[in-house]
Amino acid sequence: MSSQAAGPRVLSRRAVNRALLARQLLLDRPGLPASEPARAAQVVQTIEHLVGLQAQAPFPPYYGLHSRLGGFRPGDLAALITDRSVVRIALMRGTIHLVSARDCLPLRRLVQPVIERGMRGAFGKQLAGVDPRALATKRLYTINGVIPGSVLIDGFVAGMWRLTRSRDAATLTIELFGPGRERDALVAEAERVLAFGAPGAAHEVRFASLVPQPS
Repeated sequence: MSSQAAGPRVLSRRAVNRALLARQLLLDRPGLPASEPARAAQVVQTIEHLVGLQAQAPFPPYYGLHSRLGGFRPGDLAALITDRSVVRIALMRGTIHLVSARDCLPLRRLVQPVIERGMRGAFGKQLAGVDPRALATKRLYTINGVIPGSVLIDGFVAGMWRLTRSRDAATLTIELFGPGRERDALVAEAERVLAFGAPGAAHEVRFASLVPQPS
């Protein structure tokens, strides 16, 4: 036996890559059990292991879970969203993630200082004198606490949008936190939403401000 102490083991690039894939649960697809409670528990456990799934759009979490869990069905996740075992919330990088209800508040508390710093940097002048808690409580949430449609600019939430309809017309109102940057792009996206959500109706796009104006 050599008296010289063995040096630290250096992982090959392939080993590092495989470790990353294993940590992301992308090497194997364990099958989900047959019983509904056990299936639900394993889906939630997977989401918690990943510390959330990117959920800017509704479908990616379904793709992500299907890639990791054998026998995954869309209803497995839909049921958890319906009973609020999992929720969508702005977290890392200020973008929407799907996380478990257990992890939601601890993760939000962890990233809240970063989100607030980003908000002050992007909209500090427009939000001068505005109580952020009052603004969020009164304007950004519906009666049942569900966040309405959000407007994203460069990956950050820049406002909210809502669609109202009458029999022959539909209006999409975009409420921004600050000046209307990227207005042409927002109008184009709004027209696509109207074409999908209100086909055949007369369309109108309006802009408003979520920031109280000085009297």
